[in-house]
Amino acid sequence: MNRNAGQPRRKRSAGCELMDDRADFVRDVIDSNPVERLGDLNSSSVMVNLARMYQRNNGGMLMTPAERERAAAYLAETRENLVCSTRNLWRAQLQFKPAPERWSVAECLEHIIVVEGLILSNVEKTLQQAPASSKPAMSDDEILCTIVNRTFRVKGPERLMPTGRWSHDQLLSEFDAARKRTCDFVAYTNAPLRDHGYPHPLFGQFDCYQWLLAIGGHGERHRAQAEEVMAEADFPHLSLPHLSTGM
Repeated sequence: MNRNAGQPRRKRSAGCELMDDRADFVRDVIDSNPVERLGDLNSSSVMVNLARMYQRNNGGMLMTPAERERAAAYLAETRENLVCSTRNLWRAQLQFKPAPERWSVAECLEHIIVVEGLILSNVEKTLQQAPASSKPAMSDDEILCTIVNRTFRVKGPERLMPTGRWSHDQLLSEFDAARKRTCDFVAYTNAPLRDHGYPHPLFGQFDCYQWLLAIGGHGERHRAQAEEVMAEADFPHLSLPHLSTGM
């Protein structure tokens, strides 16, 4: 049933016409669903589902405000966790290695920076391509649990390994710069992140929104690795002036 049947439509501005289009779409969806079915849902879930349906029919799956807030908060939280764990370390502590085959704190930091830059670059490139044909292999929460879990360990590709790209006193500022780029992207993008994606080499397909969450999760994973190094009995504990950082 069309509530506006037979009624002439007034001339509207472009912005108002867009709102009229959305209102018409919502009315059409409600008219096409039994009232008792809609009544089973709370109002917020109805509006989220209607918004998603509108986006699917009008050029892509945009981030919801809740998704944007979650990604921004997680990136800020994981940034703070890493900085708090490492900002007071001095050179001997940063370069300490418990064993030849294990990474130092400095190497963990370098790896985090390199991977963050690579993921964001890959997301930006992927958004220029056609939408993904396959669905994500896991939910957002499952991805974060999997990435952060250090009981599962694997060696990454050589191009992502730490090689001493930055001096010890540059590491935190380089990390902050990389994280700021990611946070700015999350804050300002209007790209349909859920419609695009590419596969993780081990865990299957991620959509681009999940890749942004994975940046924070990857940092948490290697923050835990750095803290394992700092917990070693022979880790140097002499207190010296700390590295400066800011974001």
